[in-house]
Amino acid sequence: MAETDTPQDHRVRVAADRRKRMLAQLSAAALRVMARAGVEGTTIDAIIQEAGVSRGTFYKYYDAPSDLIRAVGAELAEDLIRAVSPTLQSLDDPAARLASGFRMILRLAEENPLLARFLVHAGWPATDHVPAFSERVGANLAAGIAQGRFTTSQTVGEAMVGGLLMGVVAATLTGRQEQTLHFDATKALLLGVGLGSDEAEAFASMPLEPSAPLTGGLLERCC
Repeated sequence: MAETDTPQDHRVRVAADRRKRMLAQLSAAALRVMARAGVEGTTIDAIIQEAGVSRGTFYKYYDAPSDLIRAVGAELAEDLIRAVSPTLQSLDDPAARLASGFRMILRLAEENPLLARFLVHAGWPATDHVPAFSERVGANLAAGIAQGRFTTSQTVGEAMVGGLLMGVVAATLTGRQEQTLHFDATKALLLGVGLGSDEAEAFASMPLEPSAPLTGGLLERCC
């Protein structure tokens, strides 16, 4: 106990640390179960068995598996945002940001099968699990529309990002990945938001920066 701590301060800090550890333990367990068994198989019994905790412990933090799945989706979104943000923040063109961000998420999913399986099973990001991710995609699409770079609506653009992302990740998991799949999907996305064919091909094939390491997050705890 720190010299300046009162007994009450110490108890509060210990309780907060315990809560943080348990939330992390439950999130990691839910991610593994969800990736393995899908939505229907992510039951309370499956989660607490994976986490090695009691049913009472689960209910202390969550009312239902869907609440925990939503928390897992939000935490994964923060992991991915941290991984791609350094590159995207260096780009001024909304089209370059859209292409690079889309390709980097696809690459991360390809490199992390646990992430890929969760994304497909959860329908992520085409759900309400990941407002932080959707806000950033939406803001970039809005900027591109305002600058005349994109001709589609923001709603349609967001739907294209989510739909193509899920389709490509699912194809990768089932072994149906052609060599040019990421390029073709990125080009299709850029054509869909209004870029010309030559520019779409250029952005879809430009050198891709390494992602920032996925350290300290949910995926690192699970792998």
